[in-house]
Amino acid sequence: MKNDSIQSVLVIGLGYVGLPLLSLIAKTKKDYKSLYKAVGFDIDSQKIDSIKTLECNWVDEETITNLRENKSNWQVFSQTSQFDQKYDYILICVPTPVDQQDNPDLQAVIKAGKAAADLIEKDGVIILESTVNPGVCDEMLRPEITKILAKRGLFYNQDVYLAHCPERIDPGNNQYPLAKIPRVLGASSDIGLQRSLNFYNSILNSPIKTVSSLAAAEAVKIVENSFRDVNIAFVNELAQSFSKLDLNVVEIIDAAATKPFGFLAHYPGAGVGGHCIPVDPYYLISAAGKRGFEHKFLKLAREINRSMPAFTVDLLKSELNKLLIDQKKRKSKIKVALLGLSYKANIADLRNSPALEILKLLQNIPEIEVVAYDPLIQKTSIQEVSKISLAESLTDLQADADIKAALITTAHSEFIDSFTQDNWPHLKLIVDGRNCLTKWPVGVTYRGIGR
Repeated sequence: MKNDSIQSVLVIGLGYVGLPLLSLIAKTKKDYKSLYKAVGFDIDSQKIDSIKTLECNWVDEETITNLRENKSNWQVFSQTSQFDQKYDYILICVPTPVDQQDNPDLQAVIKAGKAAADLIEKDGVIILESTVNPGVCDEMLRPEITKILAKRGLFYNQDVYLAHCPERIDPGNNQYPLAKIPRVLGASSDIGLQRSLNFYNSILNSPIKTVSSLAAAEAVKIVENSFRDVNIAFVNELAQSFSKLDLNVVEIIDAAATKPFGFLAHYPGAGVGGHCIPVDPYYLISAAGKRGFEHKFLKLAREINRSMPAFTVDLLKSELNKLLIDQKKRKSKIKVALLGLSYKANIADLRNSPALEILKLLQNIPEIEVVAYDPLIQKTSIQEVSKISLAESLTDLQADADIKAALITTAHSEFIDSFTQDNWPHLKLIVDGRNCLTKWPVGVTYRGIGR
């Protein structure tokens, strides 16, 4: 590790986690001097081109502003051949999805780890931020890194250290920007832990909790999101139950939340999306399964949450059958507006979005013609959008006399604001997959998830 004031940091993977981190590193200064020279790498050359022109619309405005104001402090590349130096810190922020059988896919992490071992400076630290199951750093990354270091005449835990600081980022949450989110850190040795701690303390304005090992740090992120998945599954099951009991689940949860201890409110919805909650429990299920333990609770929670898109579509079909002309007598299809494609309100993020599953289910119903609209997705370059038929605007949908039902799958502010007395003159039914509405046009039938 160099002793001069400016150290070099490489961020591998420039998606929703890596690019905000790169911008934060580039911004970091002390006495008006940069602490770090930040370099980013991603195998997606189109993404790199977008970052260079600051048209990276998958991140928030603060990230783009940091990049714009600190242009001299960062570079981005799409080919490893473009590197001409070694790095004091290398942060791995690549995706960790699951395959079609819900098994962890760690290919990107292993490839990034090998690249990092070749590019790390002597006395440097490789830090994994990608979410993995307990044991990945010690059992999968360490052997690969050790082999490559040996070819360079370097030794693991003597010349190069490994740390894990699981990413914590909440897109669209202005209360907790990246620099203010508390973090957890584990490392392969005390020296590696201290050097990693020094680094994060220099770029964050938040507390950092150190843990005893790499595996403990790996387990923390899995526990966080499994906790959320289990609690969401509980209220999703309540929503299905209370639909039969003719009870309003939101009213009941709000009332239960008045208890100042022993209760943490979660709310039901049309499905769970994003990169973390629908994926992370499978990493623990897989890791424990290899050691002979079956996570029945986590599996059941995943099963319940994955059932919610179908439950939502069934609710829509049931209400259409009650309100509209008998399907057997209809000569034309019922036109339904699907409002929202992203997995979360007011952000353009399609990762594991349940709205995409709901769209597929609706498209397979002969009696329904579905028109999907998301004001934010239209402005993004995410590839999947090319496969989706989008309306031009919400105004067009509201004026379309053929649209008899609206299904809200994302609680965008634009949708909530649109449901006033005069905005949907032809609408007969609203199915609110996010329980986000408090008012809707007079004469329109409203159904929420368990509400």
